Amino acid sequence: MSDEEEILFFAGAVFRINSVQKENDSTWIIKLTLCNETVEQLEQFMDGVTEQLASITCWDHYFMKKGDWILFKKYHKILTGKKLSVMDIMTNLTIINFYYLPVIFGDYEKAIEYYRELLHNEEFIDDPKRIILNIIIGYNYFHLFQYDNALFHYDIAFSSLDDNNLLK
Repeated sequence: MSDEEEILFFAGAVFRINSVQKENDSTWIIKLTLCNETVEQLEQFMDGVTEQLASITCWDHYFMKKGDWILFKKYHKILTGKKLSVMDIMTNLTIINFYYLPVIFGDYEKAIEYYRELLHNEEFIDDPKRIILNIIIGYNYFHLFQYDNALFHYDIAFSSLDDNNLLK
């Protein structure tokens, strides 16, 4: 097949399609132009990505998440008198972290649904976690502007505390 031409594509090479023509049932002719604008195009692409990422409103929730887990660890220590062990972090926080994913994307209702399921998971839940989950559910209702529901869950959490375990 000496009459065939071979076109090689290399990483970093940018081609523009000039035209596409069907010559017959088995042959298409595609005319390409090799562009040396790779750096400029990458800069334009990165500028576009940066602009899109800057306009995403869920990033603040993503970064707030870190603060939420610091509070979770603090409340857990206050309520149990114990630090979270590595095993707790690997199991319990991973479970809650999975349930927090809908919040990152603004789906607070789905997060509330998941957290309520978690409240009824007898293998996972204990009193300190029940308190903390009610706080997190209240937090999600707060972001839905359902303040009565938020206060209801904050009240459940607060009423479960005794004088020795008030959250500071």
